[in-house]
Amino acid sequence: MFRNKQRTNWHRLDPYEANAESRPVQTGTPIFIKELRSRHFEGADDVVVRLRGQQLTLPYLAQHGWERPILLDSVEGLGMQLPPAAGFTVHDIENYVGSEREVDVIDVGRQRDIRLTMHELADYFSSGQRSETLNCISLEFSGTGLSALVEAPYIVRKLCWVTSLWPTPPPEGVEKPTVTKYALISAVDSYTDFHVDFGGTSVWYHVLQGEKIFYLIRPTASNLTLYQRWLNSPTRSSTFFGDQVDACSRLCVRAGQTLLIPSGWIHAVYTPHDSLVFGGNFLCSLNVPIQLKVYELEKKSRTPLKFRFPSFETCHWLGARRLVEEMRDYSDANQRCPTYLVQAGRSLAAQLRAWAHDASSARRGVEPIPAFINPSKLIKMINKEVRHAEKYSAQAPAVAPARPERQSRRQVKKRPLGADFVDISERSEFESLLQQSAAAERRTEPARRLTVPRPVASPAPGPASGAHRAPPAAGGGLKIRLGPRVQPPPGLDDDDEEAPLTIDDSAPASRRYGRIRSVSMDNPLKLRLSIDGRADPAPPPASNGIEELLRASSVADGGGGGGGGSDGTLPAGQASPATRDAIVGMLTMSRAVVEPEPAPAAKRSRPHSYSSDEETFAATQDDEYGPKPKKGMATAKQRLGKILKLNKMKF
Repeated sequence: MFRNKQRTNWHRLDPYEANAESRPVQTGTPIFIKELRSRHFEGADDVVVRLRGQQLTLPYLAQHGWERPILLDSVEGLGMQLPPAAGFTVHDIENYVGSEREVDVIDVGRQRDIRLTMHELADYFSSGQRSETLNCISLEFSGTGLSALVEAPYIVRKLCWVTSLWPTPPPEGVEKPTVTKYALISAVDSYTDFHVDFGGTSVWYHVLQGEKIFYLIRPTASNLTLYQRWLNSPTRSSTFFGDQVDACSRLCVRAGQTLLIPSGWIHAVYTPHDSLVFGGNFLCSLNVPIQLKVYELEKKSRTPLKFRFPSFETCHWLGARRLVEEMRDYSDANQRCPTYLVQAGRSLAAQLRAWAHDASSARRGVEPIPAFINPSKLIKMINKEVRHAEKYSAQAPAVAPARPERQSRRQVKKRPLGADFVDISERSEFESLLQQSAAAERRTEPARRLTVPRPVASPAPGPASGAHRAPPAAGGGLKIRLGPRVQPPPGLDDDDEEAPLTIDDSAPASRRYGRIRSVSMDNPLKLRLSIDGRADPAPPPASNGIEELLRASSVADGGGGGGGGSDGTLPAGQASPATRDAIVGMLTMSRAVVEPEPAPAAKRSRPHSYSSDEETFAATQDDEYGPKPKKGMATAKQRLGKILKLNKMKF
């Protein structure tokens, strides 16, 4: 089929070039392939995402986006349809597409295109002797019998704008792209130099037989700029683009595996064995900004129309309508719109506006806008949905994904717990503790009775005549009754000077000479003083600490200074002012007041006088200790404070 000549070199595209020894190695030549196979490249583990077919779904791509190639080890769960790998040959393809169909084939050793019929290509692969390395990568079979045997993965069919959006009947004057089903037939040592698939399309590959090695470069802004510069370089054929970028990863795809490459990825392909691959190109909503960027790059590089994506602009007008629908669905569901959709809407609205302007000005090389699309209305709808999505994203709180807690292997010693420890983290333990506390509060202590012996003689003075009554009968005493304990109301301060100390007017009257009043608290704690009759004013020997304190202050000394005047003042004595003030307070709280009952007619003429202690005690009666004074009068507490203040100033 090809004429054989004597080669003069193995490193130049022209095998007969003279004086080629001093020239650099060019891409695709046998020397280049040998060096490529011996070179070391980074692995693609950090570049490629490995998934199962069941995991590759629309929700997965909506959540994670599609920024890296996806490798699937099995066709299970992909929804693909393929011919059997065993026994399927190039002659079978010839039978389905026709023997006379011409295809473009690349002569790898000379990096040039040649045209062959399917019959010639099938004979080449079945022959044992090959003088050239041929690579067929442009056999599209959508309209042939082979199309019924091959179906792209389900996820590709759902994403592809052409498959899911192209109207029926098609728009007049617009050709439907047929780029979704390709058969790639490559001989051993075939090599396709670095490229970006036309129109920034995404690609799916399934290796039916053989093996493919991909050299992958990320589509960053700097890498795309370097790629454009490399395309226009006169030394492109002798420059390996992988050396111009920061990272170039090597990925081997074996028989039975499927690879999906997103838009914009720069890649080269090497074939270490004869291989048969099915694949295709498609446009989708996941990488619209890169698709538009690659399209502009092709226009600037003046790429021939035959190597561009057909009806590229029409597909994006159709894709814009789907974009609005997808963004509206998220808005109606009150869900945050994915970032890729917002970016796609923002880029597409600007590009469609430029295309509409060029179409209205009838610029050359601009595709016509489909008649059923209103450009201005569609652009407004896109901008509206983009603004709504951005507003919702700004209002909704961004929730960072939960980071797994780091587990430490070091054992931590727990502090020993006391015997009375109660774990309230357990609901049963906590409820049991509450029940015990409530039962303890409901329990009340029984009333307690305390009897204090009464002194033989009472210091209370008798009538002014000096006549004294007999002392009370033996056995009388000071009785203190303690009622049941009651919790004070919340907020009550224990140090409050206005504590509930009151006069119990309900105390029973004495036998004959007077009625007894007792000092009590608002709570059930009551103090009752029982005195039977009047005591002898003669000073008996001191029998308790109170008598000693009174004598020290000259109050209890009947002979020296008297018991105090009737005006309530204290005589000067040996006690200090602070001691005297304390005694006044003690007298106020502990001494009983005797109010005489009406005396018999024979004794009414006898004058009756009250002691200073009685006046002091009476001064302490206010709204808490006794009857409330009339309006405009000072309270007992105010009078008592004034008396104590005068005493301090006097002494």
